[in-house]
Amino acid sequence: MELFECVGVIHVHSRYSDGGGSVKGIIKAARKAGLDFLILTDHDTLKPRRKWQGWHGDLLLIVDEEVSPWIGNHLLALGIKEAIEAKRALRAQPIIDEVKRQGGLALLAHPFGGKENFLPVRDRPWLDWEADGFDGMEIWSYMYDWVERINLLNLPYYYLHPEEAIEGPHPEALRKWDELGKERRVVGIAGLDAHGKRVPFLPFIQILPYEYLFKTLRNHLLLTEPLDRSSAERSIQLIYEAIGEGRCFVGYDLLADSSGFSFRCEMEGEEVVMGEEREFKGRATLIVSSPFPARIRLLRDGEEMCRRVGTELRWEATEPGVYRVELYLGEKPWVFSNPIYLRGRPEASP
Repeated sequence: MELFECVGVIHVHSRYSDGGGSVKGIIKAARKAGLDFLILTDHDTLKPRRKWQGWHGDLLLIVDEEVSPWIGNHLLALGIKEAIEAKRALRAQPIIDEVKRQGGLALLAHPFGGKENFLPVRDRPWLDWEADGFDGMEIWSYMYDWVERINLLNLPYYYLHPEEAIEGPHPEALRKWDELGKERRVVGIAGLDAHGKRVPFLPFIQILPYEYLFKTLRNHLLLTEPLDRSSAERSIQLIYEAIGEGRCFVGYDLLADSSGFSFRCEMEGEEVVMGEEREFKGRATLIVSSPFPARIRLLRDGEEMCRRVGTELRWEATEPGVYRVELYLGEKPWVFSNPIYLRGRPEASP
């Protein structure tokens, strides 16, 4: 099956909620950054959708929602038809159920975002791990990765050199993702949580400008057909399908453009791609291809099985498991694939 790669960002805020930029300005920044799509997720509203959703030149803007209870459990609700108001919700399950009732995708936002400091960034982790039915989670939140290392003394340096503060996905996010994947498919995405805030009384200073962020942590989707410039509706459907199926990978493209990365499996003449689930047939070949030489790690159920430096890795799997790949440039995290799920044969009932 031929797949078509497109690149974009998820989890962006505008002045329709607590962002610092207009939607028009965000579109301009996204086009300058070379994005194919951008998913705007203002808090608790879909108001920008009617005016702004659709093609803007070569950029497809999709308007969705970050459902934002006061206590935490923030949820990216993609593809819903009506805004969900859940400020006072104490449990996450009813929110997830409502997203699914509307035919949407439910993705956990910054599930391990957990440091409060002097910056206007609140501790909003995911608390309700008993909730079920969500489609995926942010395995890497750029904003929380950056703010984790900020204090009053180093803020000037990290303001000028934000890339120096970036260390990669929260280890607990990856651990939880691997744990969940043993039971069912769970999509991993990158979220910018971009706000484009300006410093009070110093409006010429903008913390993590939109255009800069749009060149950093991107989601690379593998579509079953190219984006259709004549139909925003069809193009949006293709993007939702790719995210929902896990046909995507995360690339920290500020280091190097990760376009062209691939992770696939060959098993008994069938090709299996990221996000797909198959019964393990006793032997399978896992194949990784990188556009640039990198340190490649192949993991099974969260445990490293093999590593290699180069542009390709081939490995013979002899056990079922949830296989995924991490790539590093030097010591910096670069690419995180979605898993290929090779399941053991279900045990027969007595």
